Amino acid sequence: VSVLASFAFGILTAAVAGSFVVGGKTGPLAVLHVLQLTLSDWLATSPRRIGAVAKLTFLEAIRRKALLVGVIFAILFLFGGWFLAQPASDPEQQVKVYVAFVMRVIMYLTLPMVLLLSCWSIPEDIRVRSIHTVVTKPVRRQEIVIGRVLGFSLIGGLLLVVMGVVGYVWILRQLTPQGRTHLVSRNPVYGKIA
Repeated sequence: VSVLASFAFGILTAAVAGSFVVGGKTGPLAVLHVLQLTLSDWLATSPRRIGAVAKLTFLEAIRRKALLVGVIFAILFLFGGWFLAQPASDPEQQVKVYVAFVMRVIMYLTLPMVLLLSCWSIPEDIRVRSIHTVVTKPVRRQEIVIGRVLGFSLIGGLLLVVMGVVGYVWILRQLTPQGRTHLVSRNPVYGKIA
């Protein structure tokens, strides 16, 4: 917090000094006026409008079937065991190899999907002009940005849950009975789920 405060103070000092050089005595007053307007604009931010934009973002991603790619990758993921070297008969080694594989696959599939979805979403909204219905309403720019970020976070969370469940089922199917016993004995939470 102190680093952020000192960084903000440094930027404010540089802005006031720069405005004094450019605008003379009225420069710092203009900077303070803009800060006052910015603060009042942020204080008037509505969580309800942010939630509406987040819900719209989430529903548009579902409607465009963008998550269908995740389902396809999840199905392909089930065949990943064919390409892994079979770990030793040691149950602990089995668990380590399969859990590491699942974590890497989830990371390498979920992160690019959310990034590409968020990168393609706004240009697609501009192309089909669905963003025009949002920006013509009394919605502030920061509400649109925060709502979009929350919507994409919900999509990423949903993808993470789906891939986690698929990964868990895959791990249970790949492990030998001794490996499953080792997994449950080391982590009692898994035993409740299985």
